[in-house]
Amino acid sequence: MKKIKAVIFDLDGTLANTLPLCIEAFRQSVEPLINRSISDADIIATFGPSEEGTIMALAPNHYDKGIADYLHYYEQLHDMCPIPFGGMKEILQTLKNKGVRIAMVTGKGKHSTGHFIKIF
Repeated sequence: MKKIKAVIFDLDGTLANTLPLCIEAFRQSVEPLINRSISDADIIATFGPSEEGTIMALAPNHYDKGIADYLHYYEQLHDMCPIPFGGMKEILQTLKNKGVRIAMVTGKGKHSTGHFIKIF
């Protein structure tokens, strides 16, 4: 059997339960700009690209304000997801101790990803 040399983890939903945080930050930033409510499903349907892509899909006429507001609310609401899933830090440390290289991928933009880099 070959030795595992590297493992790549996704951030959202794998390392941490960030979905409620993302949805609420999008809701608080976008709804005032478009003057209507948006459902969780409407927000989730835009996932794939980074936050910038979600703002472009939900509030294209308010892109710059939408991004700025999203990052503001994302930081303000960050206590909704203050730590990784239970056991993840230990898994990452075990892999490191065994010489396995670890990496993280995410559809997040660099600003919101930076909040989570600090907790690992």
